[in-house]
Amino acid sequence: MASPHDQSDRPAEQAVAPADDGSASAAPHSAEFVARWRDVVARTLRLPVEHGCIRMRGLLGGTTLSYLPFLNYTDLTPQGAAALVRELGSRPYHVRVLDPAGTAFAHDDPVTLRLDLAGRDADAVWRRGLDAKCRNQVRKAQRSGLTLRRGGEPALADAFHALLASTLHRHGAPLLPRRLLYALASELGARFCIASRAGTPIAGLVEIHDRDLVWVPWAASERSALDLCPNHLTYWTTIEDAVGAGRRVFDFGRSPFGGATHRFKEQWGARPVALRLLSSQPADVYARYALAQRVWRGLPRPVVDRLGPWLCRHLPDY
Repeated sequence: MASPHDQSDRPAEQAVAPADDGSASAAPHSAEFVARWRDVVARTLRLPVEHGCIRMRGLLGGTTLSYLPFLNYTDLTPQGAAALVRELGSRPYHVRVLDPAGTAFAHDDPVTLRLDLAGRDADAVWRRGLDAKCRNQVRKAQRSGLTLRRGGEPALADAFHALLASTLHRHGAPLLPRRLLYALASELGARFCIASRAGTPIAGLVEIHDRDLVWVPWAASERSALDLCPNHLTYWTTIEDAVGAGRRVFDFGRSPFGGATHRFKEQWGARPVALRLLSSQPADVYARYALAQRVWRGLPRPVVDRLGPWLCRHLPDY
């Protein structure tokens, strides 16, 4: 998901081996997927499309062309993104791309964490991908008596949306519109994986397939249930199914490098791949919203749950 800002004590910069440019791990989204995503988001949020981008009005006025809202990266290479920027001319813009050539990351740099599944069965991923602690946490979740429900029906979207509301408030980020989850399920085949204890949902994630890629844009959980490791159960179940379906890449989504969400994803054997933002207003997205996140966390839930879906329509870099 658009990862909430988190804190971590890590060295200022670390060299990390990039994904091989010729591997599946380096592949961006397909053009077909991006076109469908643009259509769903524009119609669902009632936003206009210009030059292949979605036009979003800022909170303080003005408009920005976003290619594209809520995606961690698109179908464009860095070179393709630069060509789009030239086409847009003087219009304010935000374009996110995958940059497998990135070789070093500073703390809080945006990255996506990817697990290469090509040529591996579930047993190989289990033994050679997951670290020992992660395997133990999956086993603990499996022994905890949790139940799993998976699918794209509205009831599961509702269950996930409720978990997401709690999680995003905790991290100081605005809540996504419920109708966007419905549309992604009905038109892009998004599925929800919900872990429950005694019938009560305690963790969940969204999985979206794009050819060889399985992407988890958002995950959520109840803090009070984390000792049962429900997130480990939902992720491992989804990874197993991705392997069984013959997918080549499992993408855990965007995180700030070195932060808590990065470390969670890293334990599965995922490697960081650089994300680049081409913008007419370049800024570190995590630093940019740090104050707003602190304020948002302090607001009452009924307020943020009502304002969040509206606010999402005005944040081109969310």
